[in-house]
This record gives sequence, C-alpha cells and structure tokens, in this order.
Amino acid sequence: MKLAKKQIVSLLSVMVVIFCFAAPVSALNIASPSGIVVDAKDGGPLYAKDADTLRTPASTTKLMTLQLVFEALNKGTINYDTVIPISQNVHNISMRADWSNVPLYVGHTYTVNDLLDSVLVVSANGSACAFAEYLGGSEANFVNMMNQKAAELGLNATFADCTGLSANTLISCRSLAKLSITLINTYPDVLKYSAKTSISFEGRTYSATNKMLPGGAYAFPGMDGLKTGSTTPAGACFVGTAYRNGTRVIAVLLKSRTASQRYTDATAMLNYGFEQAPFFPLKYKDVPNNEWYFDAVKTGTERGLVNGESEYAFNPDGKVNRAMFVTVIGRLWESKNGVLPEVNTGFADVEKASYYEKYVAWAHEKEIVKGYDETHFGPNDTITREDMVTILFRYATLVQGEITVDLTCLSKFVDANTLGEYALNATAWAVQNGIIKGVDETHIGAKESANRAQMIQILVRY
Repeated sequence: MKLAKKQIVSLLSVMVVIFCFAAPVSALNIASPSGIVVDAKDGGPLYAKDADTLRTPASTTKLMTLQLVFEALNKGTINYDTVIPISQNVHNISMRADWSNVPLYVGHTYTVNDLLDSVLVVSANGSACAFAEYLGGSEANFVNMMNQKAAELGLNATFADCTGLSANTLISCRSLAKLSITLINTYPDVLKYSAKTSISFEGRTYSATNKMLPGGAYAFPGMDGLKTGSTTPAGACFVGTAYRNGTRVIAVLLKSRTASQRYTDATAMLNYGFEQAPFFPLKYKDVPNNEWYFDAVKTGTERGLVNGESEYAFNPDGKVNRAMFVTVIGRLWESKNGVLPEVNTGFADVEKASYYEKYVAWAHEKEIVKGYDETHFGPNDTITREDMVTILFRYATLVQGEITVDLTCLSKFVDANTLGEYALNATAWAVQNGIIKGVDETHIGAKESANRAQMIQILVRY
C-alpha cells in the first residue's frame, strides 16, 4: 500500500514525537579529552567522556581546600571574621605575578571572608596557602588533611598541594564532580562567593576568572560558579554550575586545549544537562520518567524492595536470576514480618554472607523456590516470565492460603500452550489480578527471559 505525501509527513511527525519522548540518547560530542555533566541533586551522570582518567586539575584543586575551610566554619573552628595571619612564605607566593593572586602582606589584616572572596573569584594562590597554613599548621599537614578527606568521600584523587600548581595532584572528572556536589550541597554559601563577577580587595577591583558568569565573554544563564583552573601541565580546566527552574547541573572539564574550548564545551554540556535532567527524577539515569516501568522502579526502590545495579544505574533490561528474585520476594516478606535471620543455606553454590544467602534459605524452606538438589541452588541461573510469576504465586499462596484461579483468562493468548504445566495456575492468577500482562495483546511470552523492569513492575502491582 502506498502512502500519500501528507500521510508520510504525519507518520514522520509521530516518529519525531516518539523519539523526543523516548529515553534520551547522548548526541553530545565535546572537543576536550575529559568531561562529565551531572545532576547536582543526586550526582547522577547525564553525560561522560573519559571521566575516570586521572588528570592534573590545576586550580580546581582549590575546591578541596575550600571543602576543608567550610568544614572548619561549620565546626566553629573559624568564623567569617576570623583574622588569618600571613607568613613570609604566603606573602612571597601572593606576589608572584605569573600566578593568579591578590597581594597579601605580613602584618595586614585579612578575614576568612576576604580570603574566600579572593580564592573563589580571583583564584588567589596565596590566599589558599594562607588557609592551609592556618588550618593545617603547614601546607604539608593540610595536604594530608585533603587526602584524608578525599579517602573519606571515596574520591579517585591524590592531592600534592592546596593550590593546584603542582603537576603531581591528580583527580578524575567524575571525582571532581562528586567533590563539587558535596561542597555545594553541604555548604551552599560557597555559591555566594563563586557567583560574584568581581571583588574589591584593598582598594583594587578584580574581575572573576569565570567568564561564564553574567557579563562574561561566555555568559551562561543561571551560572553561579564554581572554579576555573589553568596550568601548562593541566591545560584549561573548569568546574561550572548553573541553576534553572529548580534544577542544578554541574559540568567538569579537564585538559581542555584552550580557555575558549573549555567554555564552549561547558556551554554545550550544561545545555545538554538541563535538557536531560527533567527526564531523570530518580538517581538512576537509565530510568527516564516516560518509561512504563518508571513508577514501579520509584515505588520499589522507595520501599527497599530492589536496588540499582550500581549507584546510578538500575539496568531495567538486565536479566533476572534466581538469587535476585528470591531476594526481592524475601524483602517483601520482611516488610510485613520482620527481618529474616542470617543463616547458612548448605548449598555449595550459594556464596557465604552474600546479600541473597538468607533469602535463598528462606525461599527453600518455604518451598517458594527449591534447590535443584541438597547442595545446588543455581543462584545465577536466569528465570523466564513464567518462572517469575510462579515464584510470586507460591509466595502469595504462603501469605493468603489456597488461591482459586480461572484458566479461561489465558485463552486470549495464542501462545498459552507454551506455558509449562507448573506455571498454568500461577500465570492465570497473575493475569486475572492484573499483575502480569502479555508482551502484546495476544502473546504471553512465557519462555522469554524476565528482566529487572518486569520484575519490579509485577512486585509493585502485587
């Protein structure tokens, strides 16, 4: 059948709408070698390019220095009016014209507030060193504090100084993003400083190094931070953050070839981040809000029935194995009956002290899922859709007692004859109660492998 021109245009329009509202596919391509853009509310990556390679971060190093300064403020060790003494060493560093600086003089009075201005707006190296000496006793001791904090936060980073002048400081884009989120979310006052386009310091006006702030050459709507950096070994580096309509996005770039490249890439990344973030209200960045399983994943994770396969990935298409499914069924039981005791299953193929061991023992004892024999359970064996509803049916029978089903509800599925005899009652029960639907209007898909999205959907429906 041939389609008229108007019909073709209409069909193409529908396809465009479908693709626009499907899970976003990254078409972003930045020139810089390493970058990441994250949703600041949860740290979830919306785009990443070589984000785990360790690179020299230049003055973005100062974000860890600032983390420790704001921690000290929070603890009351210092306050914004605390006077920070200037050593001869700090004075000498602050006078280096080839480095970002404001001049600091021995015997002059500089408050924490003054030095925060100079570090966040001007990227003053002398001011960072003044903080390090005051809080650590020496820069070397302060660097130890920086590395301890990095370990505490789980960063892939090694700090060699408090300024980023050293080429021996190394961090990945992903870890720099994580540090930035920690700093912003824990101490949002940092943005009051990083948003300033200029400061007055001892009678002289200094413009912000961040040229994406209002009035800058690369001004970006909503930009209010966070830190620039540039040295010969590091190239041009940038941690940029902007806030729009209730959403904050953070972009990190390391080893950009030029300042222009870092700002052009940051602009593209932030725009992309703002486009994508609304699709992903959950921390799992592979579960967009328009997918059929979104509500189920949200409810299931909130109830503690299921976790992601990693911090920011749920893996909805991942296959379901026996250990995984008895675990979520066991958690459902625990939500109503209390925590199950830790036990040794006796199965040789069940890992001791694994997340699923006690659930396997419980499921075997209750005859929800039996072992293949006395020593083998097959925890990693994947299950089919009919296996999945059969296990759930056995659980429902345990909870509710004997259940009456009507097998005639299966007649609408042309492949109902492929159901195993063991799964007939279970599948009919699940269809009757709206717990499972066919893969389409006329096919139940009994022998298809169950995936994680289907698993959480039937549990929430149940």
